[in-house]
Parts: sequence; C-alpha cells; structure tokens
Amino acid sequence: MNNTFELSDEDVSVGSLFDLNIHEPNRSLYLAVILRAILDASKPTDEEESSDITSYRDEAHRWLFKEVGVTSRDFIEICELAGLTSEKVRRLAFNVINSGDVQNERDKLYQFL
Repeated sequence: MNNTFELSDEDVSVGSLFDLNIHEPNRSLYLAVILRAILDASKPTDEEESSDITSYRDEAHRWLFKEVGVTSRDFIEICELAGLTSEKVRRLAFNVINSGDVQNERDKLYQFL
C-alpha cells in the first residue's frame, strides 16, 4: 500500500505507519503524533459533543498553529524528528481543516494510519 500526502508542491511518500515502523520506528511515532493532532484539530463540530472533544480540538489546533513559545518549539521538534518541516505540516493541517470536504481529507489521513 502506498499512500501519498501532498504537502504544498512536494509529496511525502510513505506506505503506512505500520510499514514505516519496521524501518524507522521513532519516525513513525512522531508522524503518528502529527497525524493525530491534525485529525483532532479537523474533527467537525457537533452540537452534542462533550467538552473533552472540544478541548482536544482546541489543544490540537493551538499545537499545530502557535508560532511562539514552548508549544511552538515542541511542535517544530516533533516535525523535525518526523522528517518533515513545520511549515509543510502546518500547510497540510490548514488545507485539511479548511477543505471543502473535510471528511474526505480525514479519511485519507486515516488510511495512512
């Protein structure tokens, strides 16, 4: 299985996190953290959702997009350990969150997991 994400003008091609884990277990962990944050930040709102879900969405959004402080430094470090630039990850997250078809974009990310 080969899933490709488009990150701006470049592609990052990796099979699945399971496949990557065999060769680069640390990198797969950091990619999973990034993907989970994008999925949490892009989760559509629901009138009946718990306050926990709202909180997770807000925390993920802050982690992905905050540009100063410890949160930003942690985000940049995780991206580097995943082998990606923080700018590409932010662009991907922005595109997923602001997509006209968020569920389709989220489904693509889930396929990678």
